[in-house]
Amino acid sequence: MHSMRHIILNTGQDIRSRREEVNDVEVALLQSLLARAVTGERVASLGTPLACTITAEDHAGALFAKVWIDTAVLVAIGVADNIGSEAMWRHMHDVAAVEEITHTWPLGDRPPAPWCVALRFPAAPLYRDAMSWIGDLEVCIAWAWLERTA
Repeated sequence: MHSMRHIILNTGQDIRSRREEVNDVEVALLQSLLARAVTGERVASLGTPLACTITAEDHAGALFAKVWIDTAVLVAIGVADNIGSEAMWRHMHDVAAVEEITHTWPLGDRPPAPWCVALRFPAAPLYRDAMSWIGDLEVCIAWAWLERTA
């Protein structure tokens, strides 16, 4: 697997992310953090300009994660290969509905896996500096999850 789709659900932005664009050391560090996070631990993200934490859940092989600053969620991230793709796509849309977050990508238009789908939360614009690096963190988290057993 050499590339994946990185979709911002709020805007419909669709970016092709290539694996060689992501640092191997960062992916390895995030793999370790995600392994702890899926057990219920809230882990500190390393290498981000603001002190943020990550929570995560394994949804039948797909990843659902949130990036937090203090008590505010900046972004929810869904990552799927073929395993769990349909359920995670629906879950991301359900989260948008529950949180009343407007999005532009229809539920019935699930892209082929692998993909990373980000849903930016209303608090995100309050942390303008974070918006300059949050997309990179989303992609690093996705590659870390997709390669966890590789």
